[in-house]
Amino acid sequence: MKDFKKFYFWGLFLLVLLSFQSSYGLTNYVFFTVNGDTTLKTTAVQGDNFSWGSNCAVGAQLYWQIWIDTDSNGVPNAGDKLLFDFVIADGDTSSQGPPPDVSPTPDGWYISQPFPFGIAPTHYVFKVMDLSDSTTAQRRIIVTPLPSPPNKFTGWVTIPGHSAPDALLENIWIEADDSVFENAFWAGLTNDSGYYEINVGSSGTGRTFIIKPSDVQGFITPARKNKVASGVVDSVYFAYQVPVDSIYGQIKDDRDSLIRQLLWIWCSPRFGGPQEKGSQTSDGNYKVYFGSSELGEWDIGTSSEYLAPNYLTPNSFQFNNQIQHGIQHNFTCLRTDTVIYGRVTEMGGLPVHPYKIQAYSSLLSSWTEAVSGTGSNNNFVLHISSKDSSGWTVQLATWDNRYPIPAGYILEGGNKSNISPGDTVLLNLISGKMVRDTVKIDPGDPGVSWNSVWMNFWSAGKSYGGNPDNNGIYTIYVDSGTYDVNVYYPGYLSNPRSRNVYVSKDTTGGLGFILNKAHAHISGSLTNVTLPLSPGNWVNGETDSWPNGYGTSSEVDRITGHFDLYLCDGSWTISPPYISGYNTPPSQNPVISEYPDTLITINFSYVPSGVKGDENSNGLPKVFTLDQNYPNPFNLTTELRYFVPEKYQSVFVSLRIYNLLGQGIRTLVNETQISGRHSVTWDGKDDKGRDVSSGIYFYRLEAGDSKLTKRMVLLK
Repeated sequence: MKDFKKFYFWGLFLLVLLSFQSSYGLTNYVFFTVNGDTTLKTTAVQGDNFSWGSNCAVGAQLYWQIWIDTDSNGVPNAGDKLLFDFVIADGDTSSQGPPPDVSPTPDGWYISQPFPFGIAPTHYVFKVMDLSDSTTAQRRIIVTPLPSPPNKFTGWVTIPGHSAPDALLENIWIEADDSVFENAFWAGLTNDSGYYEINVGSSGTGRTFIIKPSDVQGFITPARKNKVASGVVDSVYFAYQVPVDSIYGQIKDDRDSLIRQLLWIWCSPRFGGPQEKGSQTSDGNYKVYFGSSELGEWDIGTSSEYLAPNYLTPNSFQFNNQIQHGIQHNFTCLRTDTVIYGRVTEMGGLPVHPYKIQAYSSLLSSWTEAVSGTGSNNNFVLHISSKDSSGWTVQLATWDNRYPIPAGYILEGGNKSNISPGDTVLLNLISGKMVRDTVKIDPGDPGVSWNSVWMNFWSAGKSYGGNPDNNGIYTIYVDSGTYDVNVYYPGYLSNPRSRNVYVSKDTTGGLGFILNKAHAHISGSLTNVTLPLSPGNWVNGETDSWPNGYGTSSEVDRITGHFDLYLCDGSWTISPPYISGYNTPPSQNPVISEYPDTLITINFSYVPSGVKGDENSNGLPKVFTLDQNYPNPFNLTTELRYFVPEKYQSVFVSLRIYNLLGQGIRTLVNETQISGRHSVTWDGKDDKGRDVSSGIYFYRLEAGDSKLTKRMVLLK
């Protein structure tokens, strides 16, 4: 039971419970309510409406643990299994991770919002510590099976080297989550043979559930499976595997102390392929395992829902375990010590919808979130750090389907930038301009999961996006202005690669895209060059000139000179990078067929300049070019180089740096320049002279009729 977000939403059920006035200064009392019964209940049935709570010091923070009581003695001890834990404050009704309090007023009682208790039938112990005075209390509850369940998932788990019966096969938590609403779950536990049953009540009949096995230390967790609840669905097998690699580390605060509560670590492949992975932390440590087919480029990060409001969530970390193995990466979560206030309106009036609000600091490479209320309760509080005194960005989270943005609404003026601690931010939603068109799949390619296809409208200071429907039709609402439009889907390339559009009114048509599966693997090397290379050398592939056709690129490994590209069908031009001191070899032109998957080797052999004369009369480009910055990644400074073609005797040139949110943070060039090669250095500072944090940045050249954008990485 890794994901607490489902608990919040079962708060649709009103708690039939009298208002308490705590008579205790110490935490010494845990209670349960079952179907509104506030007597001292110690038993429940799967599916009952269930809540728990305790007394505490007024406004105290409480550390809760929920244990599987394997020996049924009512006390957590060796051999019992910690299922999950969380920290929650008395009076916190806005929590995004732990089950929130039912009362917004600190009153000396924490009472969780109720939800249908679909967890596995067994014995549990709920234990709480009042962090204000370290007093503790605990109580046992027994959950019995749902009688005559209308639906049931059954199956086995297997672990290499552990034949049934085996203690390692026992008490593995298997959870079934509603795949659409993410607000319903049922669970089961394995026996020592690895067999499990998950009962599902009538409310789940006909719904698709994601069946998720929990982690077993030292083994790769099997991929999730989607199953429809329709009577007895048996033979849902999960086979754990022995790993070949891992990434591991610690979760600490800014005092270098371990954050010991259970947190959720997610790990997603950057370019498609393996399924998303995840892991719970254990005593402030995490470890994610990989099989032989799971080596490649990944993003890893921590879930914000387990950190807010006490900590900021650090940015994710990118790694490639094809190149480096056994990676260690620690996450530092800054403690919050101040706030940003805000309120939400709809067309200037009180809102009828709740919204998820995020605050992001580029300086701190961290962010946090909160949820606004409805009606007159439209205020929100974002807990942040005073270490960033003026650089916070406040925005709406558009990706969370629990808090959807109503159709047609956008945030007036885009994201709110340069916000300081203590500021009050007004977020007003207004009617936007509709843009609608279709994303098509190239004939012969397999279908895609449309809820994973992402349309993005980007401009400096504003970004809007969403998913197409199941017919590939996307409908995005934006503010008036000029946008770069892109479509993303892991493992596919798009044609065109980008569109530039000015939106002044509702727009339908003329903005379509084609997605084409990149099934051909191009593997190659730069030869006859001195290694190691400088960073920032890229091999580029395209079927037409930017932004038309398909295109992709790969950074050359500076140690080995190796590169990998993944191409869809088409006639391609593969161009090697320019390397100082060498003549650039000619491009190569493979023709990729639709099928089958192919592996092609392409090597580029360089010749030192001076050995052969330049084949090009002057070697100068005929169009605007923007080189990859050097070095990249960089630590202190990096050089950005570009070329103004001869046909422009003089032209106005703009070169700006943007962060991931599309906010302009530094203007490097903003003047008229003559034709020829130009370069400028960026020192990692913003326009106010402040150091920016480590992370990904974009630099954009606008000159004449050209707009060119590239990505770079700052590492400190």
